[in-house]
Amino acid sequence: MTIELDRFVLEGVTYYQQGRKCGREGCRCADGELHGPYWYSRELSSGHVKYLGRELPKAITHARATRVLYAPEIESTRRVLRDMLAAIERLQRNDELSNRDRAAIVVLGFGDTLVFQVGLPGEQDDDLGFGDTLVSQVGLPGEQDDDLVHTHAAIADMCAQDNGYLCTARLLHTQDL
Repeated sequence: MTIELDRFVLEGVTYYQQGRKCGREGCRCADGELHGPYWYSRELSSGHVKYLGRELPKAITHARATRVLYAPEIESTRRVLRDMLAAIERLQRNDELSNRDRAAIVVLGFGDTLVFQVGLPGEQDDDLGFGDTLVSQVGLPGEQDDDLVHTHAAIADMCAQDNGYLCTARLLHTQDL
């Protein structure tokens, strides 16, 4: 007999805690006082189970706590990236673009594909809004500016880590954020 105490999933692996009966006659666990609890992992793809011990490894404990801490930022970034993907899809379909779509397209490094870009209210572009306009001039409503700027920074960091020449080159003109 086993009793499950705690369970969570990280990166395709379920981590769970169980108390166990050993099966020896006269043992305290025969009366319901189980041994443990012990931690186990189960890979979701293969079903492989591994015994981890009485304590979770520090890396797993750290990742779990950090995920909880960053959950609001992860969700915010997910929403921004979803919106950016939708903007790129509208660009590919040649649909009408909002100012937010244009800002996302510029931040992603594809501003040169736009006929014009929208600047902040009251600013005049010498070429009437056509051609390159700095990302810092793109007008966005409210707090969304910060989300977009943070997402741009994350994209730039990923490019730098991957040594992605094309991605980095596309983002160079947006470094004024």
